This record gives sequence, structure tokens and C-alpha cells, in this order.
Amino acid sequence: MEELVISEEKLKSSAEEKGNLPVSSGKDNDDLKKDKEEISLEKKSPKGKGKKPTIFKSPSKDSKVMEIPPQPDVNNSDVNQSTLKIESKTSQDCKEFVFTVNLPTLPNLSEERTTLCILSLSTETQLEKKDFSVELKNHLNSSIQLAEAEELISHIFNITLNENCVYQENEMLKVIIPCLLPSKKDPSKVFSIKFEKEVGQWTSVKNVNQTTSPDHPNTYLLECELGLSNDITLAATSRHREDHGHFGIRGGRISSSTDGKVTISAKPHSFNTHTNTTLRVYNVDNAILTNFKSYHPEYTDLVSVSPLVCLGIDHSHTMPLTVTLPQLSKLKVDKKKINAMKKSHEDSNHATKLSVVIKSSSSAHWLCISAAIVEGKVDNADVLAFDLDVSASRILVLRLPENSHLESEVAMIANKMEEFLQKTMVRFVFRQQADNQSKAMIDCIKADDKETVVKFCENVGYGHGPDISNAISIKEGELVTIKFSEDIHRNNIQFVDKESSSLQFRYHSLLMGCTKFVQIEEIDK
Repeated sequence: MEELVISEEKLKSSAEEKGNLPVSSGKDNDDLKKDKEEISLEKKSPKGKGKKPTIFKSPSKDSKVMEIPPQPDVNNSDVNQSTLKIESKTSQDCKEFVFTVNLPTLPNLSEERTTLCILSLSTETQLEKKDFSVELKNHLNSSIQLAEAEELISHIFNITLNENCVYQENEMLKVIIPCLLPSKKDPSKVFSIKFEKEVGQWTSVKNVNQTTSPDHPNTYLLECELGLSNDITLAATSRHREDHGHFGIRGGRISSSTDGKVTISAKPHSFNTHTNTTLRVYNVDNAILTNFKSYHPEYTDLVSVSPLVCLGIDHSHTMPLTVTLPQLSKLKVDKKKINAMKKSHEDSNHATKLSVVIKSSSSAHWLCISAAIVEGKVDNADVLAFDLDVSASRILVLRLPENSHLESEVAMIANKMEEFLQKTMVRFVFRQQADNQSKAMIDCIKADDKETVVKFCENVGYGHGPDISNAISIKEGELVTIKFSEDIHRNNIQFVDKESSSLQFRYHSLLMGCTKFVQIEEIDK
């Protein structure tokens, strides 16, 4: 995983209080949809160059300096059974042990925060609640492996059996843990639980279910079953839904389970052999587009954007593939503009232009291609369609005003949109105590939490310092390094701890813990 280095110029202040949030549910649908209905598209005088898409029937098969004083750490050895409230109960089917773990809190904050972990075993087991210990691992330096666009959505739990405990071979342990995802349901996300099979090697549990507990009605829980062992480390993650299918000699079609209007179709003989296919879709609604423009005001004139399509195909195709996407909204104009158009007999539908941009699997750059786009209906749904002659791993369609200066920047827009959808926008905070500026705090916060964090810093006594940084994008789980620039060192500012030239942590947007309380000093040179 690449290392992100943030210099002092990008540092600015704050600390954020992050709480536990419920999680929504989702089920993965990996079935290849085989649609036998005819795709009927009405051509609407496309202005782009290129061939008209083929209309056909789909085949029926086929991451000021400072010693870091002691601060709460989720991997603190004090987080053991002395900090656990343990409940147990036995039903006809199982023994259930509920562990309530105290989470670390920031200095000057008295609010107690907890999370829970529920263990369930067969009634035939000889094990009891006293045989187990549950603690949290430090997610800031954890080596949990995250796939592309995957994020950590729970604390990292470490479940251990005390020494000399005896259990049956092949005995199973059911584990239930809470998630920290926003409560708003996102149908494009699927959830999983990963466990550390060997040091640094994480494996997904095959079957994960959402469940509820009468004792914790407001908490969304994920449940899985594992083979019992002396030491189990696990955590919940989420990722964008990915559909799997294949194209055969007779062609075929794969549709997105996130948005059924997104399809990739192949005519017969487009592939010479059985070809596995994956499809992942990132929707771009009005809220996302508005947020994107707030960070990139130079693209204010951008009218609308299609879903970002991520396509994986094992082999090259010998004939064009047909791509369908949801129709993009037209340019909205006010009444004065509408009246002006009527007087000049202009058609508002001609005020915009569609541009197709792709990225191939062998290139890191986006490219605008020529494609004749047809807008019409498929199964009574408004879609646009075009033929794709070249191999592509990313597909995006942009609607721009005609004759806009943005026409020459579509590849850059696509690149920034992909980064925006797959990364998290953050700001860096650097704050000091007004009466003792050698004491400082550093934090990495969600970009939208700027105002809340400023108030939080003042509440905990760190109200002095530079402004919060501009927003930058980083990946979930990315290793972030914060250090002073050379200019600061020349100004005789350094960490009290001479061995610490920088601060490092892995960023997880849903978890509390990026806040670092540090000490700095000025020396004579």
C-alpha cells in the first residue's frame, strides 16, 4: 500500500469525536442475468462521430512537533476482562456470552463509549465465559488487508481462549459484532467479515448475516461462524457490490444488480472462448455531483455524469460490445433562458453534448473516444447506448454544455471523478493550547466535518493555531505520515522526543483514533 506524506504546510488543526453508528444491510447478487428481450433503441440524431450501436437480441445463454504523551489506545493492555461487562445466558440451542468493551476516550471528555461482542457456542461445549477474553486491536497500525474501494466498518476484535482451555475438535464459534456504517441504506454496498488466518493474511468468512439483539435494539449487527481456535482476530468490512458473469461464443449480457440500466452486451462470436466478466458500478447522483463540484469549482458547468462503470473481462473482444447506461439529465435553465430560447427558436435539447471517456486496463490515463450515442428505452426505462470498439476497464459518460471549455478537459474530469468516488476527502488539523503552545494536537478528519471539529478543539482546550488544511483525497486504510517540513526545522522547532521525526497511522474514516496529542519545543541552533 502506498505511503502518503503530509508536510506541515498541509497540516492545520482539529480533533473529531466519532461515535458508533448503525449499519445497513445488503446481500450480494452474483448471478449473471440472462435477458431474452429485444433491446429497442430510438435514435435521436447523435452529434458524435462513430458507428450507430447495433440493435440485437441477447442470446438466451451464455494514509509543531512533539513527543506524544500517553493517549488512549485501542490496543491498550488495560482493555481486558477488567474493563468488560460480561453477560451470559443459555438457551436450548446455545450458550451466549455478551462482552461490553469500553472504548478509549479523548482527554477532557468524560463521556464513556462502549462496543460489544457476542459469542455463541453449542450447549455441549465445556467452555464458559471465564475462558474467553475480548479486546480491541489498534486499527491505526493494523495490517488488515483491504481490497480496492473496501473500507473497515468495525473495530478489530481479538478473541482469545485462556491457557489450558480444552475444546472439541471442529467446534464452531458464532461471533456477532456491531458495525459503524451510516444508517442510510446503500444498495451498492455489500458487507463481509474478515479474519486473520495467519499473521498478515486476512480471509473473508463465507457466510455473513445481519442480525439483531433484543438487548441492543438500536445496534445493527453482523454474524458469522468460525472454527474455534485459541486466538481469533476479525473485523467487518464493506465494499462496492460486484456482479460476476461470463460471455460465451454465443455472446451474452451482464447487468448491474446496483442499477439494472447498466448493462454490457456481446453479440455472438465477440469472444472466441469462455470469458469471465465482473461489473462494479459507482452511482453519481445529484448530491454526489454537487459535492464533487464543491471541491472542484472549475467544473461548475458540468451538467451530469453517468455511473462509473468498472469492467473486468478476461479476454479481448473481436466485435464491439454494446453499453447501456441511465440517461443523463439535461441542462436545467431558468424561465428567462427558456423564453429567450423560444424567441430565437432554439431547441433546449441541443444545448448539451455527451462525451464518452474510457480507461483501458493497460493504461493509467483516461481517453475520450468517438461514439454514436443513442437515447431511448429498454424495458420501459430511459437509457443511452453506444458501441464500444476498444477494451476498457473504466467507462464514464459526461454531459457538458455545447461549445464549453470543458470539452478539452473531459479526461481530467473523469480522472478526478474516479478518485473522488473511490477515495475519502479529508483535512488535516494542527491546534495548540493558547496558554502553553508546546502542547499540540494533530488530527485527520472528514473534509465535511470542518466546522464541527473547530468547535471540538476549542472545547478540549486546543483553540489556537493555523487554519484547517485544504481538502485532499486518501484511500481507506492508507498509511499517512505527518512530519515537519525542512523550513520548520530551520526555525528550530522539533519533537520533544528526538527519535520521533514523524507521526504515522492508517486512516479509517469510520473509526475514532487519528487524534494525536503531542509536545513540541523550540531549540537554539
